Amino acid sequence: MAKIRHNDSYSTYESIINDAKQRGLIQLQDTSQGFNGKNYQINDKALLNFGYCGYLGLEMHSALKNGAIECLSNNGMQYGVSRAYITSQPEKELLGLLSEIYDHQPVIVQSSTSSSHIANIPNLIEGSDAIILDQQVHFSVQTGAQLCRQNGVPIEMIRHNNLEMLRRKYHELKDKCRRIWYMVDGVYSMYGDTCPIQELKELLAELPQLHLYVDDAHGMSWRGKKGCGYFYSQMGKNEKVILNVTMGKGFGVTGGVTIYPTAEFYNRVKTFGGPLTYSHPLSPAITGAAIASAKLHLSDEFVEMQNELQQKIDHCEKLLANTNLPVLSNAETPIFFIGLGQPKTAYNMVEKLFNEGFYVNAALFPAVSVKCSGIRFSISQHNSLEDITALVAALEKLFPIVVAEENTTNNKIRQAFKLPLLKENIKVKTNSNISVEHYRDINDIDEAVWNGMFKNEALMSHQGLKFLKNVFENNPEIQSNWKWHILLARQNKQIVGATFLTEAIVKDDIFMKASISEQLEKHRITDPNFLISKTLMMGSLLTEGDHLYISPTANEEQVMDAFLSKIDEIQDECGATNVILRDFDEFGVDNSYFFKNGYIKNQLPNANYLEFEPFSDINEFAKSLNYKKRRHLATDVKRHYHKFQVYTDEVMNAKQIRHCHNLFLNVKRNNLSVNIYDYPISLINNINISKHWDVINLYIAEKQLPVGTIWSYKGEGHYWPMLLGFDYAYLNTHRIYKQCLYRTIERANQLGYTKMHFGFSADLEKRKLGCIQQPKVAFIRNNDMFAIDYMQSMSVETVKV
Repeated sequence: MAKIRHNDSYSTYESIINDAKQRGLIQLQDTSQGFNGKNYQINDKALLNFGYCGYLGLEMHSALKNGAIECLSNNGMQYGVSRAYITSQPEKELLGLLSEIYDHQPVIVQSSTSSSHIANIPNLIEGSDAIILDQQVHFSVQTGAQLCRQNGVPIEMIRHNNLEMLRRKYHELKDKCRRIWYMVDGVYSMYGDTCPIQELKELLAELPQLHLYVDDAHGMSWRGKKGCGYFYSQMGKNEKVILNVTMGKGFGVTGGVTIYPTAEFYNRVKTFGGPLTYSHPLSPAITGAAIASAKLHLSDEFVEMQNELQQKIDHCEKLLANTNLPVLSNAETPIFFIGLGQPKTAYNMVEKLFNEGFYVNAALFPAVSVKCSGIRFSISQHNSLEDITALVAALEKLFPIVVAEENTTNNKIRQAFKLPLLKENIKVKTNSNISVEHYRDINDIDEAVWNGMFKNEALMSHQGLKFLKNVFENNPEIQSNWKWHILLARQNKQIVGATFLTEAIVKDDIFMKASISEQLEKHRITDPNFLISKTLMMGSLLTEGDHLYISPTANEEQVMDAFLSKIDEIQDECGATNVILRDFDEFGVDNSYFFKNGYIKNQLPNANYLEFEPFSDINEFAKSLNYKKRRHLATDVKRHYHKFQVYTDEVMNAKQIRHCHNLFLNVKRNNLSVNIYDYPISLINNINISKHWDVINLYIAEKQLPVGTIWSYKGEGHYWPMLLGFDYAYLNTHRIYKQCLYRTIERANQLGYTKMHFGFSADLEKRKLGCIQQPKVAFIRNNDMFAIDYMQSMSVETVKV
């Protein structure tokens, strides 16, 4: 029924990327005349390169350069024929060498690892199979997995490296599916952690239908016999494992390699492997360099290269172990991650490291949780022991400076990453003399004081909050009981800001697409607690409008800083997973401010507003509309107007209350675009006896009970339709939804109102009656990204780094 505009992932990520670009942290230009691996030249400053994935430095090796030149000279710039027809002699040689590295298993080379996944996954995984994604498996694997949806392959996701959850999912699927594919990375690209290989090896032996699909791009070359990689060095050959590696990192060239344990798997992809059949092979230059690299991998010299890099990794690990830095990475890999918490802290640290002469990677959302930002750096052969020592010394020096400047602490950062806490006695300092008072009950605040800020905001008024408190406490359902957090900001004893938040159980898909909510509701039939979270929400699930008051004479950013600091305290105290700050005007808010503080913009449905001149009847109201809208009014509303009897100020009995509650649930459950729990019947009971609410019931001749009902709050100068219910049997025959909308305008006019807040959604139908729309956004912080990652994996429009 109602069309909702949902969050546009691209616009969210674009604002984040643009912010980082403006700070000079990403999409930089290396202006050096020749790259040597050791330095980047950024803005005329030489930076030591600690952001490199060419771990062994083979791209600079003379053997690879000479191999590229020789093959280029002998074969030209390209081998311009699909491999479905002909395989070149150099490629055949390369395949043979790569096969030797992997115990003579069959291999296929693609132009990239991403192309490998697109070729492999839709071909290897049949409609009778199932996919289980690790939460942090690389985006390119998830892209390949999404291609299986059209064949009806179920796709599930588990928390990162949670093998108990994997076991549960396996048993849920094993009677429905032939093979169950768990998709993982060998070495994860951001935190540098690894999959639990030995435990997976045991599970493969125990669970007959379980298979692994592995992307070990970051594990290739620097680890394992003949450079076979981190994963293969511990797993070895296994007939239930498809392994993918890349030549684009440690191997020194470009291209993706898949190793197949059986002829069956190999032949499926070789026969019709997507990019394998419709794209050109690697260029002769790349093929020649790859042959040279493969020969190096098979030589005695290669072990020395690996050992030299391992000494540097060990050196870095020992230095970090003697600091108090919040290190998250696995000591065995060349990827290191230092947690910094909020994006603004990560920004600050990266900028300072740049100034000190070190290039590192800013780790930001969506590559990591927004509250778990940090810096990632990697060790390669291009880094000397002295370079590594200097970097760790700079980190140790700068960390306390950055932490103090951003008003955080080491332990606060460690808490975000679930790291052990230190014995420190440092308190966060504030940059202003603004204090925030925290109340749990609206009755503890003077009514005149509160209404001086919120009297025009309907249920956000003092009386409105008292009403909500009466309704959403002491209900039998846990999700129908809310706790209150009312905040007043003072500066020099004067109130400069106010807001309120509710603490409640909320569905994680509250603002996701209806198609995703429909799938999740099926899960909730057997698991009612699936993807629900304790949430701190500015306002409540029943209010809309301006939930935040800041005095026009106050420093807005200082007031917000004070509120966000207090919200952090409340979140820690109550254990809420998510924080939602809502109903900001989309074009009147600083997105970068909220992102730097750990919040991501989320699109909300438009708010609808209506202003009109008093009118005597439907014909006079029609005159206020243009021709097209008048025609809609005549067709959809006026034609059916006579079919209804409308009653207001009707004190309903218990039977009518139950019936009207069910009418509301009809609409609520048929519209999952904003997916919330059912409101308790106590809401209708309280509306029925409140002088501040207006109830409109629509009857038709053949029915003794209403077929439509609208509940509106009578505010100061504004009429607020809040809840709507109707019988879907009359949706088309009586145009009952449109009838309800017009009758609400008519009732507001009777009561002397000329301004209406017409609620979220159904923009088109409300626009036909003269409403204007105002885009609204929320800012959301998720401590646990699993719900977001899981829901994005359910959609073919997934966006993840």
